[in-house]
Amino acid sequence: GLGRVVVMDIGGGSLELALSSDGVVAHLASLPLGALRLTERFLTGHDQRRGLDKLRHYVRDAIRPHLPVREWRGARLIASGGTFTNLAGIHLARQGMTTATSVHGTAIPHVDVERILELVAGLTPAERRSLPGLNTGRADISLAGIAVGTEVMARIEARTLEVSAYGIREGLLLEAARVAPTTSDPGQTRERAVHDFGLRCHFDA
Repeated sequence: GLGRVVVMDIGGGSLELALSSDGVVAHLASLPLGALRLTERFLTGHDQRRGLDKLRHYVRDAIRPHLPVREWRGARLIASGGTFTNLAGIHLARQGMTTATSVHGTAIPHVDVERILELVAGLTPAERRSLPGLNTGRADISLAGIAVGTEVMARIEARTLEVSAYGIREGLLLEAARVAPTTSDPGQTRERAVHDFGLRCHFDA
């Protein structure tokens, strides 16, 4: 079967978590742990290291109730959102793969995620903006986003973080409905996906 999958999506304001077991969504959570929000709260001072430590502890406490380790340890971890396409870009650049056409599907080992977090934490804002693989528009909030991803990863002891270039909603619908998107009539596919997804979630028709 599909096994247990944790999907995380980080935007500016929130962290979205979707936990599914064999294609059935078991838990959905929206937490106020967005990259921009956390940057403003913890990383505006001079001492980035101390701010990052506080941020990580804060995130660790916030995600704990939503990720019971007994059930989700070792789950497959899929991550979407700008934070993670950037993370994949940095990871590929560090491996000398600067010409990758797409970061979609990149699997980053835990140790490398931690190394990249350390690397980004040690850079000045100017250095961050010129880091290969990092989108300059997101450089300022990338540290917070990567820190959140690292904490989720550590919590469930995921071996790798798989980057999805698609948004969480499309992916969830397609995966839950086990639908391969066809180009002929995307509307029909989406309708079927939404309907099947609704059935699985026992929606009010």
